Amino acid sequence: MTNPRATILIPTHDHYATLPISVNSAQNQTVMEIEIIIIGDGATNETKRAAESLASSDTRIKYLHFPKGPNHGEVYRHIAIEKSLGDYIFYLCDDDLFAPYHVENLLSLLGSNDFAQSRNGYFDVNGQLCLFPTDLSRQDVINWHLLEPRRNFVSLTGTAHRRTTYFQLSEFWETTPKDEWPDHFMWKKFFRHKGLKAATHPEMSALQFPTSAGRETTNQEMRLEELAKWSTFISQTNSRSNLDKLVNEATTKSVVDLSMILINQSLTSANLCAVTAERDHILARISWQITKGLRKIRSMFRTS
Repeated sequence: MTNPRATILIPTHDHYATLPISVNSAQNQTVMEIEIIIIGDGATNETKRAAESLASSDTRIKYLHFPKGPNHGEVYRHIAIEKSLGDYIFYLCDDDLFAPYHVENLLSLLGSNDFAQSRNGYFDVNGQLCLFPTDLSRQDVINWHLLEPRRNFVSLTGTAHRRTTYFQLSEFWETTPKDEWPDHFMWKKFFRHKGLKAATHPEMSALQFPTSAGRETTNQEMRLEELAKWSTFISQTNSRSNLDKLVNEATTKSVVDLSMILINQSLTSANLCAVTAERDHILARISWQITKGLRKIRSMFRTS
């Protein structure tokens, strides 16, 4: 395709089992004018074969093979953007999924914004949806991501930006320092960019299944089985409303959990006040007893 509207970057190393199903979710977008660039960061033989097979099956897919780079091969993402043809750059991890309307949703934001994300969250190993409460249209939220200690509610999967804005930055994708998170380190470069306009879409359209959410000991076959289930879920005709329902349920749970935290903090504060009052009362009694003893001693000296 000579004039794709969007480019989807998919970095990979050894997820040969889940890569095809992730790529398939990128292929099946309502916006068909896309290119997909699979970035092989020292890809294993199995992963390389899977990527090459995908590239040979769809002219919209390119595979860039590189030797294993430092860290997660972040420098190769810059090379991929240089080679990209789309006006907008999207990101997808090789073990996550796009809902069919993901590119369409974010393109509706990127027409007037430089940087965008879908409503962000992830599924833990038990299938529980956990949300990241954020809204990048607010400057205070942008500023929050720049504070120390480091904090981040913007994932790789589900984030997109204008290609032109990327090349206006003073720094690009590069090897991440040891004390930084790769994606957060890159996003901060955007967030420091003068005049940046960003937004968060109210609808979740990217499904994330991070290893850190209880999948540390899960093998490739188990990951594939999990992704296949969710791939079927997003391909159903009522998937959009069903995903919205999951988001609404998770939102309600988050509000209740936050309320309980605030209530417990208030109760703790009240208990601390009670303990402090009791402490002060005891100290006052001790002080009074000492005062009485001193008075008695002075009286004894006067009469002697």
